[in-house]
Amino acid sequence: SVQTSSELPSRSIQAFGASDGHPIGTPQPVPGSVSGRFFEMDRVRISPDGRRLVSVLDRSVSVWKRSTSTSAWGWPARFALPLLPPSLPWEDLLLSATFSTDGSRATLLLSLRGTSFGQLPNIGIVVDTDTPQLLLPLVIPQPNATPEAFAISPGGDRLAIGYANGSVELRGVSDGQSVVRIPGTSLATALGWTADGARLVVGHDDGSLDVFNTNPLQAVVTYPAGGHGVRLAALRGDR
Repeated sequence: SVQTSSELPSRSIQAFGASDGHPIGTPQPVPGSVSGRFFEMDRVRISPDGRRLVSVLDRSVSVWKRSTSTSAWGWPARFALPLLPPSLPWEDLLLSATFSTDGSRATLLLSLRGTSFGQLPNIGIVVDTDTPQLLLPLVIPQPNATPEAFAISPGGDRLAIGYANGSVELRGVSDGQSVVRIPGTSLATALGWTADGARLVVGHDDGSLDVFNTNPLQAVVTYPAGGHGVRLAALRGDR
């Protein structure tokens, strides 16, 4: 079964089965949530194994872990994000998060809200959820290259970034260096890795899909634009 977060009045997490939607077990209270704001908007994400929570609020990242023996959530560990350029607004909104297979690393895509922007700028971060700490410098908007999609590889060693100009960049998590950049023409809206990290699928705003082998990088297949933007992309582990 897959465990997902649920917005409960008591600031608890309830697990549900992905196949039937039925609750699994009882709601687990989450200690140390920011009073009255833990579940405001869409600020929390849970790892695929259901044992880690990440939240971003007021430029701070919080990480909760669930005990393997008691299933209870522990108090969160927090750290502050680095200072952003003064031109960027202050309030943040967690758009998406992806985790490595073991949950020890996570990528977070944040939208920055402010009255001075006609279009909301995004920033991306990579977090070590065990420590916790920031692993790479912030990925901030560049001219014609606002990050729109983030996905960490299952092994936690590579980061895929999709940009508004349609390009996709692969970076090493250990050093943050760009490994390769894939050109594109339509805004990259969704990214997905196979379970072994051997392939990457890229969805675009025009409805097209590109599938690549990642080592070495090689195009496998392109599905033409379908008229509707892709918002979620995933690949089976063997295909």
